Amino acid sequence: MTFKETVCILDPKGGNQFPERFENEIYFVEDLKAKFSPLSYVSNFSLKCVFAGEEHYVVNNARKQVRSGQLLMVNNQSEVTRISSRGTSFSIFLGADLLSECYRSLTMSDQQLLDAPLTEKSNELKLFDDVIPGHLDFLVHLKASLKANPDLIIPADYYFEIGQQLLLHQNDLLRQIDRLDRGKLATRQEVFKRLNRARHYLNDTLCEKFNLNELSRISMLSKFQLIRDFKRAFGTTPHRYFILKKLALAHEMIQSQPHLSLQEIAFQLNYSSLSSFSRQFKSVYGVSPRGVR
Repeated sequence: MTFKETVCILDPKGGNQFPERFENEIYFVEDLKAKFSPLSYVSNFSLKCVFAGEEHYVVNNARKQVRSGQLLMVNNQSEVTRISSRGTSFSIFLGADLLSECYRSLTMSDQQLLDAPLTEKSNELKLFDDVIPGHLDFLVHLKASLKANPDLIIPADYYFEIGQQLLLHQNDLLRQIDRLDRGKLATRQEVFKRLNRARHYLNDTLCEKFNLNELSRISMLSKFQLIRDFKRAFGTTPHRYFILKKLALAHEMIQSQPHLSLQEIAFQLNYSSLSSFSRQFKSVYGVSPRGVR
């Protein structure tokens, strides 16, 4: 097992390159200019996290677009081509042996680990390999640490912490997938991927009006199935999810953009009037937009 003891901060001007093979390595890219230089490799288990901008990949012949605030999981032995990138992102590569050890530590009791410390590792470990919304806390902290110290030293045991956090995150995803009332795991995962498309679309259109017909078309699910399974997976209906995300954005704008009037914020978020915006805002937050400001 090999470890890279520092985070490789890739030079946007091309001063350094990815190696031919990755294992237990972290790469950090910060470049606001779009790069269209395809890079192909066979990946170990990998996690792509975009903080700003976007990246475009082809993973096992499927196109993947990763935007700000999204994660992409990649399974071991996947064929990956990074088509383009722009912004700030992490690429973290974890060897199969390391992730297998992390899995054993999470699923076996202390006594089982003591009795069989060198049990043969499983080669059947699979991640839910799709784009999902969110950041992982340890990556937010790592990004802040890199800003403070670009020569940050990464100890070997940090990769085991990353592996455990990644598997715990995957376990939360599997719980959401298992809420779907479907027989086969492959069917549940496919429905969940389509629900994720709907969720991405909602997150990208917060300044527009809610459109159930378009959401159904994007997700390739009937409207009834979309509403039912969205609520099962995420605990709320698509419309309620949309409203809560829209109001969360409004709350952030009120606090971070004092130069905008409340009416301007309401119109930017496609409310017909300030009064309708204020009523909905107060119904969720218990205080009016003016009270927040």
